[in-house]
Amino acid sequence: MDDWRRVLAFSIVLGLGVATISTLHAESAPPASPEDSIVAADTPGRAGPVANTATTTAVVATITAAHTATAPPDLETMIGDMYFAWFDGVYRRDMATIETVAGADTVIRWAESAFDSLEFTAAPTRDAISVTVKRVLLDRSDCLVVSADVDFRSFIDADIHSTVDVYFPVGSGWGFASKYLYERELWLVDCDHLARR
Repeated sequence: MDDWRRVLAFSIVLGLGVATISTLHAESAPPASPEDSIVAADTPGRAGPVANTATTTAVVATITAAHTATAPPDLETMIGDMYFAWFDGVYRRDMATIETVAGADTVIRWAESAFDSLEFTAAPTRDAISVTVKRVLLDRSDCLVVSADVDFRSFIDADIHSTVDVYFPVGSGWGFASKYLYERELWLVDCDHLARR
């Protein structure tokens, strides 16, 4: 199964100038190419962290409160909050923040790889992230799949990120599990078989 997953692995850009995920399955290899992953390009000069723990704490509380048996009514806000928590955790090298939005262990590995390789042009802020939900592809109590455009160009140099994100329950909220580039990919396999944290 791991071999066919590698064949179907895709390139995604999680924001402005980030690297590759060679596969999204729990047994995946670490990212290999600087254009296609949530983890970041091989570039020096990463901006230094700033202390914005209060903002991150408020966002994490919002994410936690958002989980219900179905997609929350303000899905764009919830997804923007998750992206902010992930980027802010990477920027500050704060694994505790990353864990609040990690629905699968692959997300932890993405962050570990991004700590030293993701180049920021500015500190991430919640206001700098906008999300436009295109479609909710699956809305189950144990798996949420959303097709969206995410824009965080103000702190990473890249284009608007079009993505299909798979979310698993994390505590009383939702967390990232895997990512796909196209709506017709095999995200349902992850919903049914990818190990949750």
